[in-house]
Amino acid sequence: MGEWILLAADKYDIKGLKKICEGMLCQGLSVGNTASRLVLSAQTKASELKRACFAFIKDNSAQVRATSEWLAVTGYQSGALLAEVLDDIIGVLPDTKKMRI
Repeated sequence: MGEWILLAADKYDIKGLKKICEGMLCQGLSVGNTASRLVLSAQTKASELKRACFAFIKDNSAQVRATSEWLAVTGYQSGALLAEVLDDIIGVLPDTKKMRI
C-alpha cells in the first residue's frame, strides 16, 4: 500500500508524506519488490528510495535479476534506468541512445 501512497503524495506534491513513504519503502526492500520499487522511485523522483534500491541490487544482483519484475527495469524509459543501475554498480554508463531493449 505504501507504493500507492507514494504515488499519490508525488501527484499532489505532499512532500512530508512522500518522505515518510520513501523511508518505509526503503526499510521493506526485498528480492521480490526491489525492481518494482526502483521503477517507482524513477516515476516519482524519489531519490532516497532509488539510492536504497541501488544498494540492495548491488548486494543481491543475481537474485533481483532473476525476478519477473526485473523486466520492468530493463525496459523503463528505453533502458535509461538500467543504465543508471549499471553506472551505480560498476561505474560505467553505457550510451543509452544505442541500446535497444
